[in-house]
Amino acid sequence: MATAQQQFSSFFSDRKFRDDDNFPYGFDRSGEFTPAQSAALVAHGWAMKQLATGERAPVTEEEHTFVAFCRGAHPAATVYEKAWERYTRVCQKDKHFYTVGDSRPATNSGDDFDDFDDD
Repeated sequence: MATAQQQFSSFFSDRKFRDDDNFPYGFDRSGEFTPAQSAALVAHGWAMKQLATGERAPVTEEEHTFVAFCRGAHPAATVYEKAWERYTRVCQKDKHFYTVGDSRPATNSGDDFDDFDDD
């Protein structure tokens, strides 16, 4: 049986949201989110993810507005929408990897002096 808080609270989730693949040190230490956005993702990220993917039906007006935002009906306006927009943008961004060293294939550096004449 759901409690009154679960019935009327927008974005209710009973567990904290983490994404260790993209943010191994947490949202707040990633440098990508404001403190308010980071707090919103940790506290309500599971609910936002379920609403965005359609696994959960919106209950409150705020959740209906969030689902409309996820479908592209309007730009991000609330803290939840801005946090989710930034989260999805950062997760979809191409990651660049840098290596130290020469990545070119090795050339034949043998002592091949056929091109030179010793005459």
